[in-house]
Amino acid sequence: MAWIAALTLSLITFLIRFWPRVRLLKYGDDTWFHLLIADVYRKEKALPRKYPHFIPPSDSDYPPGFSMLLSLLNKQWLDRWERYLAPAMEGVTSAAIFGFAFWLTHSLWVASFAALLYALTPAVAFQAASLNPRLVGYFLHLLTGLCLVWGGNEFHWAVFGIVILLGALILYTHKMTAQAWIALVLGYALLQGVWAYVWGIPLALILACGLSKGHYLKVLRGHIKLVRMHLRSLLDPAMQVYSADTRKQALIKGGIWAGLLLFFSAAIPDKSPALWALFAWAWSLFAAFALTSFVRPLRCLGEGYRYLEYGMAPWVILWGISLLQPGPFRLILGAAAILYIGLGWIQIRRNCEVHRNHYPNIVDEDRMTVYQFMNGLAKEGGVLCCPSGMSYATAYFTRFQVLWMPNSGWEQVPWLFPQITPNPSLPFSGIVSQYGIRYILHHQNFCKPAQLKLTNAEVLIHKGPYRLLKV
Repeated sequence: MAWIAALTLSLITFLIRFWPRVRLLKYGDDTWFHLLIADVYRKEKALPRKYPHFIPPSDSDYPPGFSMLLSLLNKQWLDRWERYLAPAMEGVTSAAIFGFAFWLTHSLWVASFAALLYALTPAVAFQAASLNPRLVGYFLHLLTGLCLVWGGNEFHWAVFGIVILLGALILYTHKMTAQAWIALVLGYALLQGVWAYVWGIPLALILACGLSKGHYLKVLRGHIKLVRMHLRSLLDPAMQVYSADTRKQALIKGGIWAGLLLFFSAAIPDKSPALWALFAWAWSLFAAFALTSFVRPLRCLGEGYRYLEYGMAPWVILWGISLLQPGPFRLILGAAAILYIGLGWIQIRRNCEVHRNHYPNIVDEDRMTVYQFMNGLAKEGGVLCCPSGMSYATAYFTRFQVLWMPNSGWEQVPWLFPQITPNPSLPFSGIVSQYGIRYILHHQNFCKPAQLKLTNAEVLIHKGPYRLLKV
């Protein structure tokens, strides 16, 4: 019976994650970057020293673990089936949450409830609309938490070794997950009093360097550069590098999350070592959220609310356990669960519309027609995409060099962030001449062609909302 329920919840998670993609055959932003690097690695059997498809040249310092994993798959197969991979990964994550909750509580109800709440969490669902390394990173982070909970409040060499290995893989796969992993290990060691686990952090760094033959040092330098750029952006309101919550939004999200966690604690009077470990896991990620949301210098460590996403597994499992406890809290938490599920479903439906209207990420038939035309052109000069959200897809489908900076390359051209906009102080004619731009791929929703102020531009192809200009 349990495995049938697990498969059913996995299928539900898959369908919810796939829903935004039903009418979007090709969709994504970073997706095309990772597929591009996977293709390079597949052909060269090595990572490039610098990214070959972007100008100006920048070091290949983005964690390549996910791209290396994709390189194991056939390119034609990936091009056809990539939109199913992200929902499938989430289905596996849902099954892991179900399995762990069932092992911990021996309750089919708690396991099903936890998996369902995870499936209907809007922020997590939004991230899974396209293929990206966060999905693999989240799964590895989940395994880290499960191992720590299994160990309870005692040190175990087996747990220690697994945590180090998972940490090394995370460090080489996804930057935000790496920060959440460090927060988890530090917070857990502090709250559970198992200080030896802190040594897992430097040992994971050493292992990542060893497994990558030293390449992780370049990744680490790139990570530090990016954090430093985020820190500078906090001092310059005109250069916002990510959409962090306002203080009011953070207070609302954090208040609800922590408030319910306190309810869970009050509702469960008798806590086993495993339950204390679940609370330590959840509070560790909440502490990371609070520090990065309300301590201004630490906001450079990413959007604070994302740390709460990494704490969803213990949160939903504790919620399910709380509903089984007798007492006055059951009615309150039950009503809250119904409200959460209803609002989550409404927000996921809204997110579907956001995805379907986010034109820079949608590679439709009109844009593919333009790309096919570009593949017939000589690869002379670079391409500027307006908006810049089309850059990764353009590089992947055409193999032209595109004016865009992956990862820490933003230090070279900070004025590009968050996207190129018609700006009198930075005329497009200057960009064209400085970076050897030969073509501009323009979407009509971005701006009117006249705003680009390129008097000698020639329209090579006009398909739907897209224009390819030769300058």
